[in-house]
Amino acid sequence: METILVYETANSFKADMVEALFKSNAIPYERRTFGAGPHIVRLLGTSTTSGIEIFVPADYKERATELLQSTGF
Repeated sequence: METILVYETANSFKADMVEALFKSNAIPYERRTFGAGPHIVRLLGTSTTSGIEIFVPADYKERATELLQSTGF
């Protein structure tokens, strides 16, 4: 199944909020993280993630985009 990028951020809190929005609206998603990841956060106390991308199946792109826009993302 083809997935479409619908949201990008370097802020893990914002990514978590988008995931919660999609989950509560039954929109399947995939999170792809670039950077050192959560283990470094535990060691250093800060994130070194250079980017987080959230993808949805192509069939959900319009609905996901509308939700993001209506909630200020």
